[in-house]
Amino acid sequence: VIIGCSILNILPGQIQRRPFYVNIAISFLLGVGGVSWVMFLLGFFKISLSVVNIILAGIPFYSFFLIKREKPNLSWTLNKKMDSLEIVLLVIVLLQILLFYFITFQSPLPSDDSIAIWFLKGKAFFLDGGINTFLTDELKVYSHLDYPLLLPLSISWIYSCLGKVNEISAKTLYPTFFTCILILFYYYFRQRTSRKLSLVITLFLTTIPAISKAVLYAGHADLPFGIYFAAGLVFLTLYLISKETNNIFLATLFFCFSAWTKNEGIPIVI
Repeated sequence: VIIGCSILNILPGQIQRRPFYVNIAISFLLGVGGVSWVMFLLGFFKISLSVVNIILAGIPFYSFFLIKREKPNLSWTLNKKMDSLEIVLLVIVLLQILLFYFITFQSPLPSDDSIAIWFLKGKAFFLDGGINTFLTDELKVYSHLDYPLLLPLSISWIYSCLGKVNEISAKTLYPTFFTCILILFYYYFRQRTSRKLSLVITLFLTTIPAISKAVLYAGHADLPFGIYFAAGLVFLTLYLISKETNNIFLATLFFCFSAWTKNEGIPIVI
């Protein structure tokens, strides 16, 4: 999140006074992508992917975190007191999110692809302390060595922080990604309509079967890819409405991270 806040802080354009929870969601998504880029560069130069090395390599980002271009918004910015219906809607959304986390902790990896591609790479990068050993092994071709590395490197980062392989903990990335995009969608609709309707739309998103299945049966790159793509669309749309340059830079970064998650994102960037 700190790296994400640092990236957010150095983006060109005037920084909008977004609510605190929106900045946290943006920072998480930027931070996951930023950490994966740092890890890739370390691995490319054959530097061990230890927690210490990754933190030290991120020092240039941390320095920008200390730069205050404008007073940060740390409030929840409720313009008026929530009525009973709004509170009920918010509570249901939060319960849905908690349910996603609970089921994620209770379920194993859902498919061969999640085991043999995404999580296998994350485990290998952690155990090898780098990326070259696995990615240059022709015997591992079944793991699609040409696939982008945002998700495997993020999984490896979690393993490094834990000091061990724990697939259940790594799966928490998925409901966290989903929570972030719910926040961003709520933020977008809140700019256009009432808080009550924005909460209704957000709640509706948590009940779409295809999305719920992607969150609950975590293990593929489809959900993170879709989250980054959707986040890019949110800020591209906000840019077209407000012409705020900070939004177009965020949209560009999120589209780039979608390409760094799955090859299907490359045409988007081009």
